[in-house]
Amino acid sequence: MTKLEKALMLFRKKRFDFVLFKFGELLGFKGITPHFPLFLMVEPTNVCNLRCPACPTGSGKLNRPKRMMRFEEYKRIIDQVKNKVIGIALWNYGEPFLNKNFCK
Repeated sequence: MTKLEKALMLFRKKRFDFVLFKFGELLGFKGITPHFPLFLMVEPTNVCNLRCPACPTGSGKLNRPKRMMRFEEYKRIIDQVKNKVIGIALWNYGEPFLNKNFCK
């Protein structure tokens, strides 16, 4: 994907703040950050059925209560960031497919 195609994609996604940020970088402005993040990480669950020793969840060192994200929580988050982020990662500490609402 060329730089022009990437810029057009950002315009289609209404990410004018990031386009202006990149333009400012080209002009030599430093220390300016885009208003919204480009990517969002959503954790559908912090539960896992594996016991990987290097993972805080698998090794039992995660210092949070285990839980599954409700579909309503997920929808509220997505509604807040739609047209503002380029991508969403649906994992962090846990196996997302253990959440029965994941595919919904």
